Amino acid sequence: MSKNKFLYRGGIAFLLIFLVSGSSWLNAQLAVTTATLNGTVADPTGAIVPHATVKLSSTQNGIARSVDSDAGGRYTFTQLPPATYTLAIQASGFES
Repeated sequence: MSKNKFLYRGGIAFLLIFLVSGSSWLNAQLAVTTATLNGTVADPTGAIVPHATVKLSSTQNGIARSVDSDAGGRYTFTQLPPATYTLAIQASGFES
């Protein structure tokens, strides 16, 4: 066997081993592209504030979303790309 054939076969074997062993790491890196943000709206005393308007925005990527909290004050934003966000809450009878 010539030296070039040996290097070629060794290179292919190394590549196959690398691809098989690295595929789970590669998939894990590619899988995390969005996030979910959730919380509960409460006043300074800890009392739940239902039906508040929760606004999430990012000037980095031009995102502006708004949801209303449910009867338990809970809200959720899904499919958020990586960025820095600002959260604002408005509710009747409260300052922003």
